[in-house]
Amino acid sequence: MNMTLPLDPFEVETIMREAVRRALIEHMNAGNSVPTWEDGKIRMLSPDDIRLVIEKRSAANESD
Repeated sequence: MNMTLPLDPFEVETIMREAVRRALIEHMNAGNSVPTWEDGKIRMLSPDDIRLVIEKRSAANESD
């Protein structure tokens, strides 16, 4: 019998955040912009903007 355990919401969120971080890094390293949703509008993040977002999130995580 294959039993699945209930998913821990914190663990799922952690895994998803890491997946997004890795995807952003891949786009940044390839020199690609990515779309994001901000203030009800689509905004393109340049590779430099992506770097700032990653650095900001890393600093926020370190202070937690």
